[in-house]
Amino acid sequence: MERASQSRHFSLHWVEHPSDWLLSLEATAPVDTVDHWRWIASHHQLLTLAKRSERETGLSVLWFKVLTEPSTPILFGAVLPGDRVALIPRTCDAETAKNLKVFLFSKMKIRRLMGATSDLAWLKGSGETPRVIERQTAWGKSLSTGRGTNTGDLPVSLGTECRRATEADRARIHRWARLFAIDTATDPEATTLECFEWLRRGRLLIFEDRASEGALGMAALSGEYNCPRLGRIGRLSLVFIDPNHRGRGYGHTMLQAIEEEMRLEKIKGVVLYSDQKNERIRSLYSDLGFKPFEDWLEVETKS
Repeated sequence: MERASQSRHFSLHWVEHPSDWLLSLEATAPVDTVDHWRWIASHHQLLTLAKRSERETGLSVLWFKVLTEPSTPILFGAVLPGDRVALIPRTCDAETAKNLKVFLFSKMKIRRLMGATSDLAWLKGSGETPRVIERQTAWGKSLSTGRGTNTGDLPVSLGTECRRATEADRARIHRWARLFAIDTATDPEATTLECFEWLRRGRLLIFEDRASEGALGMAALSGEYNCPRLGRIGRLSLVFIDPNHRGRGYGHTMLQAIEEEMRLEKIKGVVLYSDQKNERIRSLYSDLGFKPFEDWLEVETKS
């Protein structure tokens, strides 16, 4: 069921069921492989943000799409708590962008906008110069069917493994969550709650050296999307190596072990996001065959 409001150029449709919104969005997926991965990363981020907002606030996300005549979708989005709006637009010319901004801001209260760099290009076409609050880089890669493929010459050590975290790991996870928040300049309370949520769901992994070092780090299998073209795409987050064990190659080994875990779950590809300024982590992902597809921005608007 949809509720719509119209103007001379556009119609805004509020979508009651996210599944209906997603089916409509999937019809706009680009054919080109690189563009397709960029599209996956963008809307995977939006879906993750929406679920996180609902979990943390208990408030429902409002889904919408904007159409031109004759009923061509040019923008998909979700209104998150705090008057934040995450967008996945299609390319439009400067005149359309200008009219779209006027229409969109007249229909809803927006303090902050989120989206990929290319997804927010229409704002510049409308004359808006938003202030960037946060910038992250989206990475992605397809997962091969065989062990060790596309991971360079860095075999997984026989003495290391990834296992599902248990309640016995809670104190360690609490400490790592606080350190992760310091590394990423995020809220420690929210990060801790997120870690415990993935622990509860059985989606938090602990990386261990069975021979001597014990627990070395963690990561969360924090989302999944069944892409019509590529199959199941997993989301990876909270990737963390204990400071006492950094600089010894464990980051490479841990991510390889996680990829093996994802293959066992029949996941065909993985996306993740990193701090755009963290050169060390960018080098790590690049070495393991991840490709940077797009920067994801959160901006504050003037309107």
